[in-house]
Amino acid sequence: MKIVIDTNVLISGIFFGGFPRAVIESVVEKTVEACASVEMIAEYEEIVK
Repeated sequence: MKIVIDTNVLISGIFFGGFPRAVIESVVEKTVEACASVEMIAEYEEIVK
């Protein structure tokens, strides 16, 4: 399954846990595949800074 991870889900998963963390763990465990555009990756990078 391919999914797109919204920035809010990414941040919530990293800092707070719950369902967003489970989504990120699924990507890390390769049970799902995360897809993103170049613009989304730039947004992820901007938020993390």
